[in-house]
Amino acid sequence: MSELLPADYAIFALAAVLAVTGLFRGLSGMVAFLAGSVAAALTATSAWDVSTAYLDSPWQRALAALVLALLAFGLARAAFAKFIHVLVSQPGDSILGFLSGAAAGLSAFAFWAAAGMGLEHSHVASLLDAAF
Repeated sequence: MSELLPADYAIFALAAVLAVTGLFRGLSGMVAFLAGSVAAALTATSAWDVSTAYLDSPWQRALAALVLALLAFGLARAAFAKFIHVLVSQPGDSILGFLSGAAAGLSAFAFWAAAGMGLEHSHVASLLDAAF
């Protein structure tokens, strides 16, 4: 089992795609996307819980949560993108974006090893699980 398995190649391909995406977005875009995603998830969860007191239909509650989550994503992403873009100038922003995209893709191995499920499908994840 010293060779890479198909799941390993898939995760390496994901890391490559995220690295190229990070190169074009830059660090400011990558961090802004992450912050926007977290803000959207928290907003949608809160909106779903709060809307139970005001809306009876689950479809109405889902629509309200979606609209609020999209607003939160847009606002958080714009704010973080401006803030990070001021701190890091080009070409450093693109290089750091490339590195953060690659790190995000390769972190899938660490999450897979931490979960401990299906380790027989990934040689790299099983090596990480054995190391830690």
